[in-house]
Amino acid sequence: MQNLLIRADANSNIGTGHIMRCLAIAQAWRSVGGRVWFAAASVPDAIYEQLRIEGFETINLNSNDDPQTVVGHAVYLQASHIVLDGQRFDSDYQCEIKQARLNLLVLDDYGEAGHYYADCVVNSDLVLESLYDKREPYTHLFLGPSYALLRSEFKRTNKTPESTARNVRVLITMGGSDLQNMTLTALEAIERIQAQNVEFRVIVGAANSRFEALQKFAKKILFPIEVMKNVSDMPAQMQWADVAIVAAGVSLWELLYMGVAVTCWPRYRQDVQVLEELSKRGAVLPLNLDADADAIAKALTRLLTDLKLRHSLQLAGSNMVDGQGAKRVVEIFSQLPATSPGGIKAH
Repeated sequence: MQNLLIRADANSNIGTGHIMRCLAIAQAWRSVGGRVWFAAASVPDAIYEQLRIEGFETINLNSNDDPQTVVGHAVYLQASHIVLDGQRFDSDYQCEIKQARLNLLVLDDYGEAGHYYADCVVNSDLVLESLYDKREPYTHLFLGPSYALLRSEFKRTNKTPESTARNVRVLITMGGSDLQNMTLTALEAIERIQAQNVEFRVIVGAANSRFEALQKFAKKILFPIEVMKNVSDMPAQMQWADVAIVAAGVSLWELLYMGVAVTCWPRYRQDVQVLEELSKRGAVLPLNLDADADAIAKALTRLLTDLKLRHSLQLAGSNMVDGQGAKRVVEIFSQLPATSPGGIKAH
């Protein structure tokens, strides 16, 4: 089995999703006998610790690293396969990796890299193939929720059935950094709802510096609410939840897989179309890009008071995401030969 080098970062500006979905690839790669290294210029200590516990080795890079730095590490490690995840890895960056005759997989979100030279491109959103018209003839596309990259710890188990004997459980999670401070807006929304028999858990990501402020604000809210940070077992938190308020990103696909009724907030304008399509398929209750606390309160109230809607969303989401995305990607990417065709020309 070939060696794999993953290049991705995590910080307060870009969040932690890039590293976490790469971790799903790393786990799937190791499961078929390969060895994996992570190369990063910035990663929060909690994420480094998670990689260490998982048994993956890390390489510390300078923030101004270039493709040749990655190629040099790949050659030293005898890694014939490279994964890139991040908006900075544009067409020029990909081209240099391919000119070094290395196999390349790019995890992508918005199709904004320009021309794609990667052997494989993964985008789990509901996007059209035309988004990647500018690509090499050999580039293989993995598009849609079938390729949502879930870590191996996400295993479906029977959820505790809802009943009038217990509270409706609501999870709030806005990603690893929550640059727009969506968590605070969601907490403000809770203050506005008129409901009974509801309890909340708020997950603050590893790259979010507002934990103490959010915890202080939550203490003013009359509902039972717990604010948590650096949670090591996110599947257990999602297993607990009936409903979730979430920002578009990696956590959305995890929650759908776990059968949680989701109302989702687009972080960027590119997320709006994806959520609209998920809504058409009955899997998500979408929020507008400019949603405020009142809008979130309205959506949450709808979910809390409409059991039929909750169950419909839960079923549609769990049917859409089967948790085998990383396995599907690795099965094809790992079969590329140790020396792939080179000599490509820049566009």
